[in-house]
Amino acid sequence: MIKMSLLVRSSAAMILMLIGANAAMSDTCRSELEGRAATLLVPHKPGGGYDNYARAIAPVLSDLTGLRVRVVNNSAGGGVVARELMLAASDDSLTMLIESAGSLSDELAQVSNQQNLLELMDVLGIVHRSPHAWVLGEGLDIYDTSLTNLVAARGTLDDSHISVTLAGMALGIETEVVGGYGGSSEFVSAVLREEVDFTTVSFQTALRRTKGNEAHVALVLSDRPNSDAPDVPYLAGPGGVVLTRAAGLSDEEIERRTQFAEMVVTLSGSIRGIYISNAVSLETRDCLRQAMTESLLSDALSRSLADLGRPLDPLTGDAAIALLTQLIEARGKATPLLAQFSR
Repeated sequence: MIKMSLLVRSSAAMILMLIGANAAMSDTCRSELEGRAATLLVPHKPGGGYDNYARAIAPVLSDLTGLRVRVVNNSAGGGVVARELMLAASDDSLTMLIESAGSLSDELAQVSNQQNLLELMDVLGIVHRSPHAWVLGEGLDIYDTSLTNLVAARGTLDDSHISVTLAGMALGIETEVVGGYGGSSEFVSAVLREEVDFTTVSFQTALRRTKGNEAHVALVLSDRPNSDAPDVPYLAGPGGVVLTRAAGLSDEEIERRTQFAEMVVTLSGSIRGIYISNAVSLETRDCLRQAMTESLLSDALSRSLADLGRPLDPLTGDAAIALLTQLIEARGKATPLLAQFSR
């Protein structure tokens, strides 16, 4: 059995040690960055989660470091334009990007067969990590084994392979994806309008978007209950929906579905990070990483995001790099299977 979901958890202690090892911003870096202009690109429309995070981070980063940070939304090309602008940055144009590690990996694999996003860009810090969740329409029960065909709303077909297609295979559900929706709000609205059966968004977004309406958070793509909503069914592991739906099937089929579920748990989570091109000098990137660390760990950012109702779960410095490296390795193991979905 493939134990991919253990990959991240097995080094949790190492990551916690690395967090504590991050130093405060040096005086040299403070002098280097003070007064310089910087752009934080948001590859999504204004008003959503990424936009909220960016607009909370920018003033804190400016106040703590002396950088003059502006936030720019650019959702053209489904975020591709913003990514390319960030990759084209230099020491003369400090352009950062806030985006999901999974989305960046998907995009790079599609356009350049580039599997390792860290070969092109550097992570300055991770703002929040959350598993994905399935939001089902009214009357649909994830435990109902007669539920074998579902249609999902997503932004593009390519960003659905793990959280929709592979998760569906783990559950024994054939899925179809309708693309073209513009973000989590539109995804859930499509479910409410009964244009589709379900969608996938981050777990925190799912809880917020379904409050007080007919859609419901039917499944969290994890291997254990989530402390924020422990009654929501989870995908993998003992007590998970996969094994419940697979009861009575052959050992071979249960093994196959379990492997798919473990891949989903490892690869589908939303990791909201801030990135900059490796074309920017190492010295400048190191200074920006120190600046971002100080900002992400600050009380000012914590208070600002609390006012917005947005969770903060920062991971900085070497710890952020370590987590992304583990996810990239896991994705590499899953690539042969994921490639089948693009044919």
